[in-house]
Amino acid sequence: MGNDGGTIARGQDLKAVYGNSSVAGQQHLDNLQHSLLAVCSLTSLPLYENGHGQAVVSDHLGNLYLKEKVLELIIRKKSSGKGTATKLPHINGLGDIVDVNVTWSPEGSVICPVTKTTPTKQSTFVYLRPCGCVFSSRLLGDVRRHRKVPSFPAKVDISQECPSCMKPFSFNYDVVVLNPENDPQHADFNKRNFAYLSEELFLGHAKKPLKKKDKRRAKPKKAGALRVQKP
Repeated sequence: MGNDGGTIARGQDLKAVYGNSSVAGQQHLDNLQHSLLAVCSLTSLPLYENGHGQAVVSDHLGNLYLKEKVLELIIRKKSSGKGTATKLPHINGLGDIVDVNVTWSPEGSVICPVTKTTPTKQSTFVYLRPCGCVFSSRLLGDVRRHRKVPSFPAKVDISQECPSCMKPFSFNYDVVVLNPENDPQHADFNKRNFAYLSEELFLGHAKKPLKKKDKRRAKPKKAGALRVQKP
C-alpha cells in the first residue's frame, strides 16, 4: 500500500482503469485478456462450457474462479488446516469471495451487458462488490463523466447505481478490475481499494464485518486525505 495504506485509489490509478491508455504488446495483451477471462485462475478449467456459463466468483485481486472449485478448496482448508494454506492464502471463507454475474456471448467470450463490447487493451472489464455485475470499465468512466462525479476527499462516500442491475455501489472502493496482470496500475488499484475497505471500514471483500482477529491484522495507518481526481 506504500506510505498511504488504507487510502482510496489515487487519480492516476482511476485514470488507468477508466481511461484509454495504450499498452505495449497490444495484440498479445488482447489475447491474454480474453484467455484470463475464460478460465478459472485456480484450475485453468473453462468458465464457459457447452453453451453455458458456470457459477463464477472472484477475490479482491480480481481473479476469476469456478465457484465449485473455490468452495472445495475452502472446505479442504477448514478440514485439514495448514496442509493447504499455501494455495490462495487470501481465500479462507465465503467473506473472501464475491459471486460475479458474467454475460457471455454465444461464442463464450465475456461481453458488457450494456455496451455489448468485449475486453481489449483499451477497455478492461470490472465488477462491483455489492452486486457482482461485470461490465466494461469504459462504461463506468462514461457514468462518472455523465453524472459529473467530482474530485472528492478520500473519506467521502460517492455512491451510484450499477449500470446493469441498478444496485447502489460506491465509486470509492467497490470497483474491482478483472485480471489486472496486464497492468501494474490496475493491480495497485485493486489493492488500494481493498486496503481502504479492510483498514478503514473493517469490512472484508464481500462487505461483511471483519472478525476481531482480522481487524487487529489490518492495523490501519494514519495518512493525510488524498484527493481522488476524476478520470
